[in-house]
Order: sequence, then structure tokens, then C-alpha cells
Amino acid sequence: DRKASIVLNETKKLSEIEWNKFEKILEDCSFWTSQPCVESYGLDGSRWIIEGHFKNKYWFVNRWSPKDNFRKAGLYLINKSGLKEKIY
Repeated sequence: DRKASIVLNETKKLSEIEWNKFEKILEDCSFWTSQPCVESYGLDGSRWIIEGHFKNKYWFVNRWSPKDNFRKAGLYLINKSGLKEKIY
């Protein structure tokens, strides 16, 4: 059995400038229109999942060790979190 553990469970507030930058990154990776799950995997790497919601819309994108603009979105959030872990 493989099970995940929550490493960090915090809420961070972004400034308006930080939020606008993140929205641009999401736009660049077509987050709100991307296929939610793309079947891919490997022997070494990690599963990246970003969830988002507005008042009447929920969306998520799930990728295995992305190397595109979706990775930039994840890295932006990891950086803002202050989490210091090895990133695959």
C-alpha cells in the first residue's frame, strides 16, 4: 500500500501582484481548458495536481512530472509555500 502524507497544510495570502502573475501562468498553461488527466507515468518522478475554483466552477489538472508551463504553475505555488523539498 502506498499512501501519501500531508507535508504542509497552510493557507498563504498572495498580494494582488503575486495573484496576477499566477493567473498569467495559469493562462499560459491553459489550465482552465486543459484535459484534467493525461495518462503518463514513470519509474521516478511525481504526480502534480493543481485544483482551482471560482464561485461556479471547479477544475483540476493532474500530470506526471510535467516539463511544460503547467510545471511553472506548480513551481510558482511551491515557491510561494516556502516548502523545501526535492522537486521531481
